[in-house]
Amino acid sequence: MKKAIGLFLALSFSIFCKAQDDYDSITISRFVDRFVPNWPVDNADYREYIRQEKTIWIKPVHPKKVLPDILRLTNEIRSNGSEAINRCFVPRHSVNYYKDGRIVLYLLVCFQCDGLLFTDTAKRNYLVSRDVRLKQMAELKTIFKELPAQ
Repeated sequence: MKKAIGLFLALSFSIFCKAQDDYDSITISRFVDRFVPNWPVDNADYREYIRQEKTIWIKPVHPKKVLPDILRLTNEIRSNGSEAINRCFVPRHSVNYYKDGRIVLYLLVCFQCDGLLFTDTAKRNYLVSRDVRLKQMAELKTIFKELPAQ
């Protein structure tokens, strides 16, 4: 049991340190409603679709602090797969990862079909557990409530 806890803490710490190296900040955003491009779009063009954005994590954070919820959650999402449960996938929200003032990665979120897509993964990243996905979507909804109403 102690080894398992130690391994979990070491893994969490390494993920946290990687996040500190790879990203300067993380934001959540909502897109325009009138146009849906073919996702994912090139990172340079992506910013024109953002209408509301809120910063939820900024570097530096002390490494002994608990892994920020958004980093923990997005790592869990990646582990569970990003395939949509249903098939609409019309994303209206995203989690944006910045480095040197540029978006280097984003996670598209479609609350209609409970679909998620990282821009650095293949389109068919098979879902491991539907139940886990539903819990993840509920947690994402809580995080996105921080965005002001349109």
